[in-house]
Amino acid sequence: MKGFDLGHDPERAPLRRDDTEGSGFAGGKPWLPLSRDRTRNIKGQQSDRNSLLNLYRELIALRREEPCLSQGEYLPRRAKNDVFSFGRRMNDTEILVGEPRLWEREGCGVRLLSTGLDCKQEKVAGDRST
Repeated sequence: MKGFDLGHDPERAPLRRDDTEGSGFAGGKPWLPLSRDRTRNIKGQQSDRNSLLNLYRELIALRREEPCLSQGEYLPRRAKNDVFSFGRRMNDTEILVGEPRLWEREGCGVRLLSTGLDCKQEKVAGDRST
């Protein structure tokens, strides 16, 4: 960004590979400046069961396991309290993607994954009357 010395994209920075001085890059210097926070790096996220990296891996695996998520009909839902949610339906399978309290209002089903990676797959039963 001209005049501010921020470069073309000040919001992003390369993700460090590890917490070393060179951040795991092989002898070279990344063309964008690195974050000063060395604790946020790939090596650290690989060992953290609840990291964003592992959440993405679980989401990708779930998408591969559930054809409904990639091939099913997209079911847009009206946002409630600024919470984005949607559904996907294919044959007899319907998957709701959204905040947990939403599932509890919608009825029963199976929780497949939580963003904190702290819940196992389990049945969810709610009250459709609310």
